[in-house]
Amino acid sequence: MRDSRGLGRLFSRWEEIVGPAMAGHVQPVRLDEEALVVSVDHPAWATQVRYLGDELLDRVAEKAGVERPGRLDVRVRR
Repeated sequence: MRDSRGLGRLFSRWEEIVGPAMAGHVQPVRLDEEALVVSVDHPAWATQVRYLGDELLDRVAEKAGVERPGRLDVRVRR
């Protein structure tokens, strides 16, 4: 199970981690030992987030102070 302080840092620093443009369209949903799950508001953002996957996971670990998630799951909101 993740440290709740790390989860809090992830959610509170999301805009810093991904930048303001992406933060307006991509939101973290869940973080566990295996994956960071994010929700996007358009398929184009899903493509962008997947493209940046490894870089994004590295930034999450660095900025939120958590162990790097093993994978990124992207879900498109309807």
